Amino acid sequence: MESSASTDTRSDAALPLGARLRSARKARALSLEQAGQLLHLEESMLRAIEEDRFEALGAPVFVRGYLKAYAGLLGLSEQSVLDAYRQADPASVLPPKIVRDRDELPPVGPRLPVVLTIAGVGLLGILLLLFVFRSGGESRAPMPQAEMSPEVDTLPVEALPAELTEAPAQEAPPAATGTLLLEFAEASWVDISDSSGRLLSGEQPAGSRQVLSGEPPYTVALGNAPGVRLTIDGQPWPVPENARAPGSNVARFRIELPPR
Repeated sequence: MESSASTDTRSDAALPLGARLRSARKARALSLEQAGQLLHLEESMLRAIEEDRFEALGAPVFVRGYLKAYAGLLGLSEQSVLDAYRQADPASVLPPKIVRDRDELPPVGPRLPVVLTIAGVGLLGILLLLFVFRSGGESRAPMPQAEMSPEVDTLPVEALPAELTEAPAQEAPPAATGTLLLEFAEASWVDISDSSGRLLSGEQPAGSRQVLSGEPPYTVALGNAPGVRLTIDGQPWPVPENARAPGSNVARFRIELPPR
């Protein structure tokens, strides 16, 4: 009894490969659509095979795979089908082309220096920017210090909070001639000057006190007015209510004293 792989008839062997496959398919009562579903191939691919349009199927290695699957489905000898394919398409026996033509794949070698050049230029630009920023930072001159009275610590006026320098000066009610005493229940910035210059400037810690005397009028700025107690000649001297902006602890005012 002959096996299913030997169902090729002598009459079919004389036909072109595509016609042989079509004849075998019809002998099994299969349509192109049914055969495509069984092989998981598109109907157009099977039609190209049966019309001997093998160039439409891609590289020979793929065509041989399709033919082997089709032969197995139709009960034909895979070897005889492949032999017929080699006779019908001599290009099928050529080795696969591994390297593309020069026009299809430009050589990589000449482009490597270009890539290195671009990378070098980018690195040089980054280093140049770093040098410029670093040079700019080092060339900045220190801010000048404000001249202070020799008996107190110096503090730049620029270091004071904005409210100390921007709040409008307020006229305080006259007080008796005497010495100013500041007691700090809380830490506070101060900036106090008389008619000849600055007497005290800087941050005063909580619990400290300062005794000042100078030539009136006195210009006073307190960064934390509620935490500072001010007296003149031992008498409390309250900070004027209008010396502080609404919601701010910063007070700036003047103390006018009669001549001594």
